[in-house]
Amino acid sequence: RILHPIDGARSTRSHRDRVCDSRSIYNIDILLAVFAGHALKDVIEKKVAAQSNPLVGHPFKKLLAEPDQIVIGRRFSTACYVEDAVPAVIYLALKYHHDPEKALIVNANLGGDNAGRGAVLGAILGAAYGIEKFPNRWLRGLKEPLPELKPGKAPLNDHPSPGIKSRGTILA
Repeated sequence: RILHPIDGARSTRSHRDRVCDSRSIYNIDILLAVFAGHALKDVIEKKVAAQSNPLVGHPFKKLLAEPDQIVIGRRFSTACYVEDAVPAVIYLALKYHHDPEKALIVNANLGGDNAGRGAVLGAILGAAYGIEKFPNRWLRGLKEPLPELKPGKAPLNDHPSPGIKSRGTILA
């Protein structure tokens, strides 16, 4: 059962206000669109072009040409402020949509609230590409991996767990 986006967003957050609701709905909309099979870059570009959320009212196409440290550090704070964190995640997801590993490494190296940004960025990239697009060395290093990620198990797609996206299919 899928909750209405705002109900799901409100049930899992500590900050309950319009800005946070707006951020949560924006992220949920991206996740649902990529789960439905739409390309991540296309989803983000359409959402940014629609300017339906004040948190993404930035010239992202222009920002893509700038160094990451300028965009996230000077343009957007590296701190956890929603007004900066959401555009920072959108920027990274758009710039590195084709390379989840690089997106997450760049995010980590930018400092600040890289764990918070990384969680949302990783969720978006994971929803778009599944675990196949992440390096095996990251998966092998997990302390308590899902059963299908443990050494000696059959290929990942042969034993799906609930909620794992596998090559464009949502598994329930």
